[in-house]
Amino acid sequence: MKKTLIAAAVAAATIPVAATAQNGTVFSAPNGEGQVLLFPYYSATDGNNTFFQVANTTSRAKVIKIRVREGVESEDVLDWQVYLSPYDYWVARITAAPDDELGPPTVFTPDASCTVPTLSSEPLRPNRIPSSYTGNVNLRMAEGHIEVYELFTFDNITDSTITDLWDSIVHVNGTPLNCDAAILFNANQTDPILTPQLADRGGVRAQVDDPTGGIWGHAAVFNPTDGTWFSYEAEALVNFAGDPIFWPQNGRPALNPANYTADEVLLANPSAPLNFDLPDISTPGFSGGTAAVDQAGVVVVQAAPTILTVTSSAATEPEQQRDLVSAAILSSNIANEYLSGDDWSTDWVFTFPGRYAYRTPDPAGLLDPLTEGYELDSPFSVSVSRVTGEGCVPVNVSGVAADSDGNIYAVYGREEESATSNDIDFSPGTFEGFSLCFEVNVIGVNDAAPDNVGPSEALRSKAIYKRLGSPFTFGWVNAGLTQTFSEVSPGMIGLPFIGFAAITDNRTDTKRGGAFNHALKRGRTQ
Repeated sequence: MKKTLIAAAVAAATIPVAATAQNGTVFSAPNGEGQVLLFPYYSATDGNNTFFQVANTTSRAKVIKIRVREGVESEDVLDWQVYLSPYDYWVARITAAPDDELGPPTVFTPDASCTVPTLSSEPLRPNRIPSSYTGNVNLRMAEGHIEVYELFTFDNITDSTITDLWDSIVHVNGTPLNCDAAILFNANQTDPILTPQLADRGGVRAQVDDPTGGIWGHAAVFNPTDGTWFSYEAEALVNFAGDPIFWPQNGRPALNPANYTADEVLLANPSAPLNFDLPDISTPGFSGGTAAVDQAGVVVVQAAPTILTVTSSAATEPEQQRDLVSAAILSSNIANEYLSGDDWSTDWVFTFPGRYAYRTPDPAGLLDPLTEGYELDSPFSVSVSRVTGEGCVPVNVSGVAADSDGNIYAVYGREEESATSNDIDFSPGTFEGFSLCFEVNVIGVNDAAPDNVGPSEALRSKAIYKRLGSPFTFGWVNAGLTQTFSEVSPGMIGLPFIGFAAITDNRTDTKRGGAFNHALKRGRTQ
C-alpha cells in the first residue's frame, strides 16, 4: 500500500513546504470535548452492563453517528444516528442476553432524543464477523469499543411553508416534536452530504453546516452482582472534519468508498462499504486547509514560528487521515499500577482505535482477507488470522534506565523491589514477551483465571483476555511501544493507544472497584 509522509524533514520547521497531506490538524482535546469521541471499552460479559452517554455542550443542534465495534477485530456490530438538541444529553446501555454465550448483547435506551433508525432496544449484529471465526460470536460481541462522530451542525430555519428539521427534533418540555422528520430526512437522502448546504429532503429542510465540536462523553462498566463500577471519560478528538461527513443511514452501496475509508478488507467485501459504514476513523473531512507538525513530530493546532505547514491538495486521502488521527493519540510508553493477591484484582485495558483502518490483503495474495487472514500496515506490521482474530503486536517491556550491571528493570514492587523482563511470566508461552493481539485487549495481572480463557477477575473479560504474571503482589509496570511510525514523521515511534486500569477490592462480599488512567508518553521520537 502507498504510504504518504505528512511531514518530511521536520528539522526545517520554519520553512513552508508543499506536500500531499490530509487537511486539518487532528488532536486530542484536553477538556474532553471534540468532534469525535473514542470510548476504549464496553462489556456485557458475566453480568456486566455498560452505560454510556454523549452530551452536546453547544447551543446548536447536531447529528452524530454512534458505532459499536467488537473488540477482537473491531468489526461493526451496530450503528445508528442521534439528532441532538442544543445542550442535549443522550444515554444508552449495553447489556448481555440472559445467557451471554447463547444470545447477543443488546443496546437499550430510554432517551427521547430522535434516532435513525428508531432505537429503544436492539441486539448487536454479527453480520461482519467472518464465518471462519472459531470462537463464540456472542462472547466476541460482548466486549469492544465505541466510536462517536459529529456528522454536521444545523440551526433553525424560519419558513412557514416547509417542515424544519430543527423544529422537529428540538425538545419541548423534554420531548422532540416529531422524530419522523429525522427518519424522512435520512430516507430521502440518497448520496452523502459533504459540503455545507441547504438540504431539503422529503419536505424536511435543514441548514447543513460544518461540524463545530463540543460533544463530550463518558461510560461506566457496572456489575450489579459484584458491585463494581468502572467509569471513564471518552477520548475526544478535535478538528477531525471541516466539512459535513453525513452518509445516510441505509444499506445502499456507498459512492466511491475508497475515497473515504482506508480499510481495504472492508473494501474487498462484495457487499461493502455501504452508506451506514461511513464515516470511520480514516474518513477525510476537509476540502481545504493546512496541517501542522512541530519539530518533535507531534501534530499541533496552534501556529508558531517553529511549525512546519503542510498544504493539502485533496480531501481524498483516507490513509493520511488515519495517520493524523493515530498521531494525535500516539504513545511510546505505558505505565500503570497493579494490586493482586487474595484481596485485590487488576485488569488493564489496551485499545488501538482505528487499527482496523490499517487492514490490507496479504502481499502474496495467498489468503482470502474475508475468511483467512490479512496484514496490518505500519506501525502495526503483523498478520491477523480471521480464524482466531489474533494479530499480536509485541510490547517491549523495558525500564527507563539500566543499573551498574546493565539490567533494565521493567516491573517494580511497592517497596522498591524490581525485576527485569526476564523475570516476568507473560502468557501465552507461544508469544515472546508481552503481546497485544486484538483491537481491544484486557490484561489480567496475576489473575487466578485460566490463561487466555477467563473471565478475568476485575472486568470479567473472556474473548479478548490474556493473563500476565508478575513476581510481585503489588507494584507497577513500565512498558514501551517501540514500533516506528514514520508515516507521520521520521523517527516517530509508538502506537495509537487509549485505555485504563480497572482495580477491585475483594475484601468484602460486595466488591468495590475503580478505574485509573494509564500514564502515557504521547508523540515521542527516537
